[in-house]
Amino acid sequence: MEESAVPKKRLNTTYLTIAAVILFLFIILIVRPGIIGYGVYQKVEDSGLSLEGYTANVQELESKLAASTTELTLTKDFADERQKEAQQARDDFTSCEAERQSLEKQAIACEESCGLKEDIMAMADAKVELEVEKKTAEVNDARDSCLKTLNGHEEELRSLQENYDLLVANTARSICCKARVDDPSINSYEVINDKVSCLNGGEKALEC
Repeated sequence: MEESAVPKKRLNTTYLTIAAVILFLFIILIVRPGIIGYGVYQKVEDSGLSLEGYTANVQELESKLAASTTELTLTKDFADERQKEAQQARDDFTSCEAERQSLEKQAIACEESCGLKEDIMAMADAKVELEVEKKTAEVNDARDSCLKTLNGHEEELRSLQENYDLLVANTARSICCKARVDDPSINSYEVINDKVSCLNGGEKALEC
């Protein structure tokens, strides 16, 4: 008898479960829409509008909502586009800033290079000027030495010329004065082919 009571109890539980499911579906499918419909009806009654007016009002609100949604979408698209442009502007600014810094570094390097070149040129000019002064001093010293040597040679030459002229004059007096004893017309002399020639009317007068 206890064994037959257990299946009966299980059967009752199954019936209760099915009944609960049916009740739940009844509430969801019939009662809930009715409650919602009644709530809408109450709103229509409270608004003082007819059903047609309330429907038109709802449709107008739906149209405004659709327009607002469209406007919001357009606004969002516009904002996205502006955001992209702003990002592009930031990227361009970053690129320009990097390029500016690069150009600034190049300008500094150029200034340093130009300054270095100017220093090198100044050093080269100073070196050239010093070398020119050195060479000028050497040339002046060499010129002075040459002039001194030349003056010495000229002095020696004058001395030799004087000695030579004196020797020639003495030789001419020795030769031509004796020759004039035999030829009284002899009154001068010249050196011809390294020899003293006694003459009449020559360049150098004979002094006896």
